[in-house]
Amino acid sequence: MKLLVEPSRELPILQVVATFRVGGAHDPSGLEGLARVTARMLRRGTTRRTGDELEERFDALGAEFAANVGLSATSVGVETVVRSSEEAIALAAEVLAEPAFDEVELEKLKRQIEAEIVASRDEDDALASRALRRHLFAGHLHGRRVQGSVASVRAITREDVVAHYRRAFCRANVVVAIGGDVEASDAERIAEKLLAGLPEGERVSYPAPEPTLPKGRRLVIVEKPERSQCQLGVGTLGTRLSDDDHAALVLANTVFGGMFTSRLTQEIRVKRGWSYGASSGLMSGHVREAFTIWSAPSIDDAAACLGVELELLERLVEDGLTDDELRFAREYLRRSYAFEIDTAKKRLQQRLDCELFCLPEDFHRRTLERIGTVDAGEASAAVRRRLDPGALWVAVVASDGKLVEDLRATTRWDAIQVEPFDRD
Repeated sequence: MKLLVEPSRELPILQVVATFRVGGAHDPSGLEGLARVTARMLRRGTTRRTGDELEERFDALGAEFAANVGLSATSVGVETVVRSSEEAIALAAEVLAEPAFDEVELEKLKRQIEAEIVASRDEDDALASRALRRHLFAGHLHGRRVQGSVASVRAITREDVVAHYRRAFCRANVVVAIGGDVEASDAERIAEKLLAGLPEGERVSYPAPEPTLPKGRRLVIVEKPERSQCQLGVGTLGTRLSDDDHAALVLANTVFGGMFTSRLTQEIRVKRGWSYGASSGLMSGHVREAFTIWSAPSIDDAAACLGVELELLERLVEDGLTDDELRFAREYLRRSYAFEIDTAKKRLQQRLDCELFCLPEDFHRRTLERIGTVDAGEASAAVRRRLDPGALWVAVVASDGKLVEDLRATTRWDAIQVEPFDRD
C-alpha cells in the first residue's frame, strides 16, 4: 500500500480516497464498461446493508461517498466532517470489502447506464469527443469508452463483476490519499481501517501499448439532424508526461490555444467571431496521448473555421514561436499555477497523479521550473517533433449536406466518412 498525506487545518473536513490501478483500459473486449459498472455496484449494497441503507447512513453523517473510473484507475473514497470521520471511514471500508453485487441491483444499474448512454447522444460536444478518440486511437485501448456501449453493458454478468472486483480491489493495487484536517501520525491508522477487509492480491500492470498514427488527414462527420451549430475537433498525438520535451510542448500549447490571448482564440473568436471558444490542449496518461483543437462554429462558418485552424497548426510547426509569445505564456503559467495548488485536495491530486503515472514526487514543480527555462528554439523543436499536421483526424458533429462539400475544399483528405450520431 502506498500512502499519501496532505494535512490542512483550514476546515474540519477529512478526505480519504483509495485509488486502484485498474480502469477502463483493463476491460475485456466486448465487456467495455465493466470497471465502471463494478465501481457503481459498490454503493448498491453490502452483505450487511442495502444500497438505500448505505445512502441514508452516509447522508446522516454528512459524508459524501464517491466512486470514479478513468482509463487507468478507479477511485473510491469518502469526504466527511472530522467529528463523523470514524464511522464514515468504517462505512466506506464495509463498502470496499463486503459488496453484495446483488443480481437484481445489477440489472437495474445496467438499464440505468443504457439510458445514460442514450441520453448522452443529445450532447454534441460529447459526440465529437467520442468520435475523435474512436478514430484517433482506432484499434487501441484508448479509443474505447470507459462508459462502454449499450451492447457491452448488456453483456456484463454478475460473474464478470465479481471477477473484476477480485482482480482490481486489493492492497497491492492501491494508493491511499488522505487530505484535510488530519495528523500525519493518524494517517496510517486511517488507511489500514479503510483497507482492513481487502486481500493483498497482485499488482496489475497497465495494458495499453504506445499508440501510432498513420500519415494522412482524415475526416469523420457525425451526422445529427437540424444542427445550426457544429462541434469541431482536430486531433493528433502529443507527448507522454515523462517525455523530456513535455514541458516545452506545454508552453507551446499555451501560446497556441491555452489562454484567451492565444493564437487560436484571437484568430477564431476575436478577429472573426466564428466561435465563442477556440482552444487546444494536451491530454495525459501512461502512454502518448492526444493533442486536440476544439471550437463550435456555425454550420455556415465551419469549413472556413477548420481551414484557419489547420493553417494555424501548419504555421506553428513550420515557423515556431517567438520569444515575446513565450515570455508572456511563461508568466501566465507561473502566476496561474497558484490556482492548481490552493487547496489540500488539489495538492493531493497532483501527488496522486505522480504516483499513478510513475513520475517523480516533485514532477509538477519541476515542470513549472523547466517551463521557465524553455527558449523559442526548444519550444519550436518540440512542436516539430511531436505535432504532425499531416497525420490527424477531424471530427465534426453537424447536419450533412452542403457542409461535406465545403469541408472537402478546406484540405486534401485521405478519407472522409459519415457516421450516425447514435453509434456507440
